[in-house]
Amino acid sequence: MKTSLEWIKSMVPGLNVSAQEYADAMTLSGTKVVAYQAYDKNLEQLDDVLVEYEIASNRTDCFSVIGIAREAAATFRLPFQPPVIKPTGNGENIHHYIKVCIEEPKRCTRYTARVVKNIKIAPSPQWMQQRLRVHGIRPVNNITDIANYVAEEYGQPIHAYGLDTVAGKQAIVRRAVQGDALAAPDGREHMLDDAALLLEAACFRGTNSPHTADAVNRACQLIEELGAGEVVGGTIDIDSSVREEKRIPFEPDKYNRLLGTRITPDAMLGYFSKIELTYDKQSNEVLIPSWREDLDCGAALAAEVARFYGYDKIQPTLPSGTTTTGKLSYQLRIEAVARDVAEYCGFSQCMVSPFESPQVFDKLLIPQDSSLRNAAANPQGGERSILRTISLNGMLSSLALNANQGNKDVRLYELGNIYRQKELTPAELPDERMQFTLGMYGDGDFYTMKGVIEQFLQKTGMQKKPGYSPNAEKPFLHPGRQALIYYDGSIIGYLGEMHPAAAANYFIQERVYVAVMDMPLIIGLSSFDRKYQQISRFPAVTYDLSMVAPKHVLAGDIEKIIEAKGGQYLESYALFDIYEGNQMKVGYKSLAYSVTFRAAGRTLDEQDVKEPLNQIIHALEEKGIELRKQ
Repeated sequence: MKTSLEWIKSMVPGLNVSAQEYADAMTLSGTKVVAYQAYDKNLEQLDDVLVEYEIASNRTDCFSVIGIAREAAATFRLPFQPPVIKPTGNGENIHHYIKVCIEEPKRCTRYTARVVKNIKIAPSPQWMQQRLRVHGIRPVNNITDIANYVAEEYGQPIHAYGLDTVAGKQAIVRRAVQGDALAAPDGREHMLDDAALLLEAACFRGTNSPHTADAVNRACQLIEELGAGEVVGGTIDIDSSVREEKRIPFEPDKYNRLLGTRITPDAMLGYFSKIELTYDKQSNEVLIPSWREDLDCGAALAAEVARFYGYDKIQPTLPSGTTTTGKLSYQLRIEAVARDVAEYCGFSQCMVSPFESPQVFDKLLIPQDSSLRNAAANPQGGERSILRTISLNGMLSSLALNANQGNKDVRLYELGNIYRQKELTPAELPDERMQFTLGMYGDGDFYTMKGVIEQFLQKTGMQKKPGYSPNAEKPFLHPGRQALIYYDGSIIGYLGEMHPAAAANYFIQERVYVAVMDMPLIIGLSSFDRKYQQISRFPAVTYDLSMVAPKHVLAGDIEKIIEAKGGQYLESYALFDIYEGNQMKVGYKSLAYSVTFRAAGRTLDEQDVKEPLNQIIHALEEKGIELRKQ
């Protein structure tokens, strides 16, 4: 931010200091300042000082001459006198000249307009031209200079339009459509006449709105004072913004603990009054003016106390509080396990951008009516105009890059967020969820990926066996090679082979296998608590169950039967063989399980094992599963 020192002094009576004194004092109060001799663009020396400020991004109130002058007045403990706006306007009605229609009230929360007629184009006065030159703005004429002058003064851009160029005498605020064009000044020629003029100031999304009316009225006042035109009576001010009074509890003891100081409450309130913060004694709250959007908590008020008390006066103190051992948060511990398991299994980490093109949905074969297409917009726009709602595009793009480079047997993983839009309103923040995404091609298949997932779940303390459902209904996965992953009744992710058409959209010719795990759900179900049991002194009894089952029967269905009928001595079970080939009859597959029984306090006899085995076999036969003789 750059300003004219003389402009600042015009709003702070009694500010009779040199440029260096001004810069030193402002720097001590927390705003780094450098002062220079002022020159215009032609390197002509001006009778003024250019002051350059290093403004924090949250101090939007200081991006104007008025904001800087308010800070200077507080720093030097002098009165602040902003421009006095005098009422203007003849007896006519503005509504006879112009109408305003806002079609996007959520994106344009305030629009203020006035009309000036009998325009007389002429050079602006020298004092105005000089102040603009100090700010690096080339003077053009009285109307253009007034608009630029007020924009610098209030930090509120305003625009002047020739009323005869406004179609139908109606200003419409809407989104652009295909074929719209905007003519902008080219710096060489400006065509203005003595017709009526429309002045407007608007607040669009992301800007503050209280100053739009002040800026327009200030411009009209200057137009009348400089004899540049006649202001029509009345103002059009469409305001849909919501401005609630911001209040923060006054907690002087807390501020002193934060700063390590012993400043009295009265002294603190004195500092606040200098920057136009008021104190409500009845509620013991500090009332925050609309332009100080950065003040939103007690720590922010403590920072204001510190800078006006003087950083150089604050003595170093030891931190107070209880000393604790540094450690990773629970979420970071789970993420570390995900990295360890993935890298142990041969996966390399990839990093991708959260911003994507809407064309991603078509590449992934996602239907037009899918909720995944309800994506939050990227404020910067451009080709990557949305925040991703699914993590697979980044993974597939990384795999495709490796495939195109001729790399074989590639395995990648990513820990990154997706952003699911809750509502269609721009103000609603999306649901930000971390996904653990795995992708591979070459060596390995569906069951390889399944094994990695189960190892990850086991390492996070999820000791129950996960379940799988083939009805994942993911259009981007192969219809016969996909599954939802269940744990304790919750869907925690999915895995499968990419649909050949989707893989082809990324120019990958090989089979691609992916898995996606929802980390917030994993974190909620996981546990690092460990229960230790004494190793039994008694031997285990292990049986192998070989069976022939219809292909539609899932291994998970068989395991549910083993768990339900295995009885109190069932210790573990594991699938160790599966076969589907020419030696099997059509529509069937062969599976083999190892089932182990053990008692903690004695050796099992034949009856202890025979009864649960018979119940397992009987339940399997009811499902059409045949047991093979050993």
